Amino acid sequence: MPLPDVQLAIDRLLRCMADVSDWLDGSRLRFNPGKTEVMWIGSKFCMDRITVRGIPVLSVSMRVSDSAQILYRRRQPVNDGIP
Repeated sequence: MPLPDVQLAIDRLLRCMADVSDWLDGSRLRFNPGKTEVMWIGSKFCMDRITVRGIPVLSVSMRVSDSAQILYRRRQPVNDGIP
């Protein structure tokens, strides 16, 4: 059973994700909860008490991850022939 603060955080996250999904729909983009991960951040004491491993969003469960990934690719500067 999750702690009350954890459930509050999940409820807030789901409201934010609904807002992001609406915004994406307006831009003809789509939110994919199957590829979205959540990471809890806190002290070891607090982390040991959190048992939530998945958060239901739409028809899938978002996975709770133990580590972060950097998913961007740095752009290379444009070589326009100027030294």
